[in-house]
Amino acid sequence: SEEGHLRAGTLLLRGQVQWARSEMAAAGASFTQYIREIRTLLHDDPDNRLLRHDLMLGLERSGDVAMSRLAYAQARGEYWTALALARELAEEGKGKPSTEDHIRDLIISFNNVGRVEEATGENEQAQKYFTEAHERTVALQKRHPNNHHYARDLLLSYGKLGDLAMAKKSFAHAKRHFDESVRLASYLQSQDAYDRQVRI
Repeated sequence: SEEGHLRAGTLLLRGQVQWARSEMAAAGASFTQYIREIRTLLHDDPDNRLLRHDLMLGLERSGDVAMSRLAYAQARGEYWTALALARELAEEGKGKPSTEDHIRDLIISFNNVGRVEEATGENEQAQKYFTEAHERTVALQKRHPNNHHYARDLLLSYGKLGDLAMAKKSFAHAKRHFDESVRLASYLQSQDAYDRQVRI
């Protein structure tokens, strides 16, 4: 219902404001209420792609709060459910104009699962999910080499893989990842300088 959508939107906004203020317990409660509201709406309209995307977003936010509070079991559950939704939406969106948005959502979900695995010392699992995210990020950046957002995503992705390689004392791999990260940072810095010159 329209009233339910409005109520859900208010809860999400409230949670985001509380998150920004570091009011984690309050943010967690708001995101939990938001998830409950979206699930109620989905009960009446289970195939609604926008609602399923909203649910994925709420689960990610709730997982972020859980991570900040070191509640790793809760974070893992939220992120896993969000990942399952992201997979479904990406699969259903193939060939549609929104395909790349769904791929980016999937990348975020893989990275989230990787983060919780890394935080709990499951480095092999973390590498698996970070690699899944990385491969998709590389593909997006290759298709859109001038997209600075994708280049920044790839820079961060190389950094994650480099950190994991360092933790495993795989220094040659770490160096390769960090070298790519530095290369992208230099590229972005030069592009930012060029953009500033164009604006002037």
